[in-house]
Amino acid sequence: MDQAQVNETLQRLSAQLNRTTSGSPAFRQLAAQEEAIVFADLDVHAWGFLQAALGRPLAAGETAAVIAAASRDQPISSVLPLAAGADTALTVRVLRHRRDWTQAHLAEAARVSVAQVQAIETADAVDLTALQSVLVALGRHLVVAPA
Repeated sequence: MDQAQVNETLQRLSAQLNRTTSGSPAFRQLAAQEEAIVFADLDVHAWGFLQAALGRPLAAGETAAVIAAASRDQPISSVLPLAAGADTALTVRVLRHRRDWTQAHLAEAARVSVAQVQAIETADAVDLTALQSVLVALGRHLVVAPA
């Protein structure tokens, strides 16, 4: 899959997830617990990446498990069966929204350079190209559910 195909697939997936995820019970549960879970500004795209990595919507109880794992700085793959590479993307997305993490901590947690994390962290919108470049640098590929 070349970069253009990756970008097209990710854009299509992002649009689909924007339409469907914002009204999901998982997203509503997150919104209700915002102040209790540190990463209060975690947006719908992070949950979208999670659902894409799973290849299905979150089941009952999985949202709480993800929140608990992230709050304890555990990888999301410790509570959900994710394909190789997906956990890194999700770690970048979740930690991007953790108010108490510095860029150095982000880079260490995601095993990428501070500059790569900065490119994602400072984007006004979800920068799928920057996220893909981080994964390519790690020698991994983003797992994308079929549209």
